Amino acid sequence: MSDAKVLSLTCVQCPMGCPLEVTLAYGEVVSVTGNTCPRGRVYGEHEATCPERVVTSLVEVAGDYHPVSVKTTAPVPRELVADELAAIREAGLYKNERLIEGPQQAAINVGGKTVLNFCANNYLGLSNNPRLIQAAKDAMDRRGYGMSS
Repeated sequence: MSDAKVLSLTCVQCPMGCPLEVTLAYGEVVSVTGNTCPRGRVYGEHEATCPERVVTSLVEVAGDYHPVSVKTTAPVPRELVADELAAIREAGLYKNERLIEGPQQAAINVGGKTVLNFCANNYLGLSNNPRLIQAAKDAMDRRGYGMSS
């Protein structure tokens, strides 16, 4: 296989995050390795040959400050994602996220201003507590970390 190409991917079909290697020859999938379930093989084949993404955005409802989450009804070919986002921006429906400039707490800095933070799960003020941060790090060192919930 002189035209063989190996892609390294991480499967996103379940919380396992299997490291996949997809071998392509002349644009066709020859093999998928590293998956622990059949969904990983299907994901690897699809991602290597015709990757798609669901495009999501937040939309401000006219006259209301409560953002509404929207997403495409079907996956969009990856090369068209930028066009989809541009169309959302042109329609005036794109909402930029605000950057919190420092630790999350009751009073936060956003855009150079100090404002009250009413949108966090940090009502107890524990998200930047040094003892809890160290305990979380110690637990991850002992038990690992995963995205399943």
